[in-house]
Amino acid sequence: MVGTPHYIAPETLDAPGTASARSDLYSAGVLLYRMVWGHPPFQGNTSQILHGHLMGTPSWERPDGTLPDPGVPALVRRLLEKRPERRPPSAAAVIEACRLVLARIDGSGSRIPTESGSSSELRLRKALAAGLGSTTSMQDGKRIVHTTGRERFLVWGMLSGLLAMALAALLLR
Repeated sequence: MVGTPHYIAPETLDAPGTASARSDLYSAGVLLYRMVWGHPPFQGNTSQILHGHLMGTPSWERPDGTLPDPGVPALVRRLLEKRPERRPPSAAAVIEACRLVLARIDGSGSRIPTESGSSSELRLRKALAAGLGSTTSMQDGKRIVHTTGRERFLVWGMLSGLLAMALAALLLR
């Protein structure tokens, strides 16, 4: 067996040597779970962790009692499917799903632009204001967004992870 216990896909435990791109998507799902929930989906000793990947169901409640946007758990559930054929077909599909989740958090329903630049940064700020942080309205009509370090880490971590997945997908073509 080759892999890190916390991130290994179930099919590589059942049949070593059968890792595929969808195995990597499972590992990306573990990473996203860890970023959003603050801990890996399965905990304990190595045997318990591996059993969790094969047979377990992670907890979908966050330790602080807050709920992420419903699109986030739905995406992570798809990535953590036990059977590879039930996971998204590619890293590109995962990136598109993340764009849709961010657009939903933004509240506009529009797609987040793929190019980097001021419009993407503006949408990210709107997403933070709408879904992640509390806001205070000032007398002059401006709003101050209060976010925690963890919320900023989650958003930037997710975007960094998506960029890494996209680069890996391009390199593996």
